[in-house]
Amino acid sequence: MQAKLTSITRDEFASRLQIAPVQSNSEAIAGPSPWGIAEAIRREVRCRSVLTRRELKNALVPILQTAGYSEEAWSAIRKVAEDMVLVGELIEIRCDHQRGYAAMPSRWVRLGANQAAILGVVDTKKLNLAIKHPLQFVRRFDCNDIAMIQTLAEQKTLEEAYPSWIGRPDWQTRGFCKSDECPESLSVLWAWQLNQLERFGDRFELAESSIVAVEPSPGNFFGSCSKSDGRWRPVRDLPNGTYLAAQPGHTEMHWRPSFVSLSDGIGHSILLDSGDKETWEYFNWLLLARSVAEGYNELVLATEDSDQVQVTWPAPQQFRRLLCLIGEDIGKWRYHVHACADFKGLIDMSFEGISVQ
Repeated sequence: MQAKLTSITRDEFASRLQIAPVQSNSEAIAGPSPWGIAEAIRREVRCRSVLTRRELKNALVPILQTAGYSEEAWSAIRKVAEDMVLVGELIEIRCDHQRGYAAMPSRWVRLGANQAAILGVVDTKKLNLAIKHPLQFVRRFDCNDIAMIQTLAEQKTLEEAYPSWIGRPDWQTRGFCKSDECPESLSVLWAWQLNQLERFGDRFELAESSIVAVEPSPGNFFGSCSKSDGRWRPVRDLPNGTYLAAQPGHTEMHWRPSFVSLSDGIGHSILLDSGDKETWEYFNWLLLARSVAEGYNELVLATEDSDQVQVTWPAPQQFRRLLCLIGEDIGKWRYHVHACADFKGLIDMSFEGISVQ
C-alpha cells in the first residue's frame, strides 16, 4: 500500500508543532510560541543527554524557518533555553569548549493548593497538560490529580519541596559579601555593608559630585541612574542618610553601583564592585536589605483580579525565577501570574522586604 503524501501550509505546520505566533493582550507578538520551542528543546536533550548551543541551533532553526520564522528563529530558541535554565529545567554547561545544556533531574514542585509545575525533560505529551497562557513554557498540572502524580512517579518524577527548589538566597551563595562569615539575614547584610562603608569608604563633596542615589519611595517608577529620573536623585538633593547609589564609569552609559552615606554636605562612598551584571545583582539584593533594615517593603503591584503583577524595582534573579515558575514574563517588569498559584505565600516563604498590593 502506497503512502499518500499531502501538503500543508506553513501556518498549519507551525500549528502542529505548537510554534504558531502567540497572541497576548489582543496584540500579536512577533515570534513563535514558547510552548512548542520548549517541547522541542526537551526532546533534543532527551535524545542527546548533553547538547551544545550549536547543536541546538542546527536542530531547531531549520524547523522554525520552515514554519515561516527567519531572523527571529535563533533568538527565540535561545530565550526559551535561558528561561528553562532559570527555572531549573536545564543546567548550562561547557561542552567541547562550547556552551551547552544538560537536563536537571525531572521533578515537580507544588505552587499552591491546586497547581504544580513539572521541571526537567521527562516526556509528558500523553499527560493532561493545558496551556494556560500564550507565553507559557512551564508545564503545569492539577496537583490534586492522583493519577497524574502516580504516572509521574512511574517515570521517576517525584515532588521537590518548594524551599528546596528556591534554595538559599543568592546573596548568601554567590559570594557577593566577600566575607568568611556571610550574614544570615537581609537586615544583618545591610549592617555589614554599612560597616564596610565606614571602614573603607572614600570622602567626597556633595556639591561637586555626579553620584546619584535611590530614594526610599517604594512603588514609584524606578527610572534610570543615567537619566536621574524616577527614584534616582543627585546626592546633593537628598537628605542625610545611607543610600544605594551609582557613579559614572568609563562612558555615558557605564555606571558603577555604589553604597553611600550623606551628612551635612559631606559624603562617603564605596564601590560595590566594577559594575558587572553580578554586582548589580548584589545591588538589587541590597535594595531589599534596606527595606528590611529601615522598616518598609518594596512593592509588587497586582491587578484587581491578580492575574498580572508589576514589579516596581529591579528584582533579584532569584525572585524573577519564582515569577517565571508561576507565570509568564510579559515585558516591562510585568508578569502574568496564575490565580491558583499561592503567589503571596511563596514570597513570604522565601523573601523578606517584599509586599504585594
